[in-house]
Amino acid sequence: MGSLVAAAASFLRARQASGEWVLRVEDIDPPREVKGASASFLTTLETFGFEWDGPVIYQSDRFDLYRKELIRLVDAKQAFRCTCSRRTINATITAQNGPAGVYPGTCRGNQCESAAPTNWRLFTRDQEVHFTDLLQGEQRVRYGHDLGDFVVWRKNDLPSYQLAVTVDDLNMGITEVVRGIDLLNETAGQILLRQALAEPALPPQPTWLHIPMVVNTQGYKLSKQTAAPPLDCANVTQQLCLALKAIGLPVEDALRRAAVRDIWQYAIEHWQPKALLNKQITTLD
Repeated sequence: MGSLVAAAASFLRARQASGEWVLRVEDIDPPREVKGASASFLTTLETFGFEWDGPVIYQSDRFDLYRKELIRLVDAKQAFRCTCSRRTINATITAQNGPAGVYPGTCRGNQCESAAPTNWRLFTRDQEVHFTDLLQGEQRVRYGHDLGDFVVWRKNDLPSYQLAVTVDDLNMGITEVVRGIDLLNETAGQILLRQALAEPALPPQPTWLHIPMVVNTQGYKLSKQTAAPPLDCANVTQQLCLALKAIGLPVEDALRRAAVRDIWQYAIEHWQPKALLNKQITTLD
């Protein structure tokens, strides 16, 4: 249900702006992929009445592009090898009395040319990144204090989420990003990566819009990790109306009896994102 809510918000933003809604399957972690999950995902979206523009983009087909961009970062000395384990990083933070969870820069000067598998991190330096989210307002992140050099390529030879989505957003000309607030803190890193990858001609930043996170009655995010039930494709209308209500759209009883296409048309005409202004969590009822 949490994924349905996020998808509904992004779909409505695109349709209200007469824009394109791009479907990108972020399947960049093959060891954790469930066989058949992507096909099931597409079927579910179709069942709930989503219509995307253009072909489906699979990140698993784009690894060569991500690797090319990693090489550009390395050649420009904007990424460096990191051989640290999490235990080593935490021990260094403790020894230096540094900010919890912030990479302490241990391998910044590492010139190791070893062929052994290592992480690659973006050299963020000490700097502040600020951006404005349409719902959550002004955001400021200080690298070296709030966050540190982050992984762009993992030692299992897979791109990080940050690198893959940033490369794709630039490559595909994405102008607006709508997603859950649990990804708000990833935005600053993506802005830094955009700057590093797009020089010297940096296109405008996308518009950022992070919607409230859907939580259960205990306050936990609705996700597989918290054992949230899957969507019931036999009960589409009720669940779609729940999702729309979670993003602030009034749902009358008559709408719960309408056809899926009519529900979407109503939502496109009446949804107001400002109903979610400064709201960080939402529950289903």
